[in-house]
Amino acid sequence: MKIDGECLIELIGSCRNKVQVYRSVRMPQLHASLHFHLTPIVMINGLSRRDLLDIVMLRMIAIPMSNLGPNAIFYLAAAVSDFYVPWQSMAEHKIQSASGPLNMQLAQVPKMLSVLRRDWAPMAFCISFKLETDSKILLEKAGVALKKYKMNMVVANELSSRKEEVVIVTSDGQIPVRRNKAAGVDDVENPLIQLIVERHSAHIESSNL
Repeated sequence: MKIDGECLIELIGSCRNKVQVYRSVRMPQLHASLHFHLTPIVMINGLSRRDLLDIVMLRMIAIPMSNLGPNAIFYLAAAVSDFYVPWQSMAEHKIQSASGPLNMQLAQVPKMLSVLRRDWAPMAFCISFKLETDSKILLEKAGVALKKYKMNMVVANELSSRKEEVVIVTSDGQIPVRRNKAAGVDDVENPLIQLIVERHSAHIESSNL
């Protein structure tokens, strides 16, 4: 399977950002059946190739999966990065330490959850994550993300306790999920996945009514 420049530009255009084709390069082979050949690097206000690849891969997976309707599920862990250095802001040469303190302004990486929900797989069961270091704002921000991006579930996890406990935020309320130490469970993922499977099954049943 190959993807060409037109497909990339169409994809990035859906983000409603300025599109600029920077130059053409041969991208590395990603998989035996999935590779890019002489693909233009399309910059979204200077967005890096790595972030673009993540967006392209999400789209390439999401659109075919949309045919599965409510049976499709997207388990979307935290973004690779929330901010990036715009291409036009990068120094051409090595930054000299003699210049004094360094100030750097970062730009935000486009959020793709709303595009996934609205355009690519509107019937799928979508789970996103919200990670914070401040437990006081965690659940509020998870609730905002649930409504803003129309997710089915948001996994709220606090950095220092994320391996012991998370909270599932849904439109019905909040569900704490904890690691079962007494049963010798090594992490919180097992009970989390069990809950997600139950909720996804209910989502499929309700969609078929």
